[in-house]
Amino acid sequence: MKQETIEVPKQVMGIMVRHFEILIKDFEKIARQETMRRVDKRLEDIKKGRVRGYSEKHYSEFMKKKGVNVG
Repeated sequence: MKQETIEVPKQVMGIMVRHFEILIKDFEKIARQETMRRVDKRLEDIKKGRVRGYSEKHYSEFMKKKGVNVG
């Protein structure tokens, strides 16, 4: 298969890179918002007794049982 190439002017490439950086920042913002929403929901569930909260000690013990070295 023959590989094709194209020439992109430096100015156009700069615009493309800036747009990509904005897209990545927007995605990071959305991901953080979703993570915080999940954290808030989990804390609310723990406070209301809908689920059991676990300590770091419990988490470490669980991870060790799964074969993960937690230090």
